[in-house]
Amino acid sequence: MSLAAGGLHTLAISADQGVYVWGRGEGGQLGLPLETLQPARQDSQAIEVFLTRPRRVPDLSQAKKVSCGDAHSLVLTFEGRVFAFGYNNVGQLALPEESVQQQMTPLEILQGLNKRLVDIECGSMFSYYTAFDGTIYASGLNDQA
Repeated sequence: MSLAAGGLHTLAISADQGVYVWGRGEGGQLGLPLETLQPARQDSQAIEVFLTRPRRVPDLSQAKKVSCGDAHSLVLTFEGRVFAFGYNNVGQLALPEESVQQQMTPLEILQGLNKRLVDIECGSMFSYYTAFDGTIYASGLNDQA
């Protein structure tokens, strides 16, 4: 089992290795399509989406670990696959298409590495991925010394 808290959202792995999410989610960090979520508040500038009860993310199974940044999420499976969702404004999701600013539902990433990944970690706007051979990969904001 694994539990992770981000800026304003939380992910957890259930006993059957499913992924549950709750908290704020208009940036996609909950991994659920926006149209399936009820707005908590809407004004002329923004829509806020907030889940107060855990909801299972469809099509994510065999989850081993979850990690959260400020507004992005990663899921590592027992097979060594990584799924990402949420904001990608500085490349924190390692998506192959750099122009994607938000990924609303889980998308498998880093398939081109051809390495089994064994660990993941999120910072506020960056992510780390560790391969079985010990190599560490990073994506996202890297302007801090």
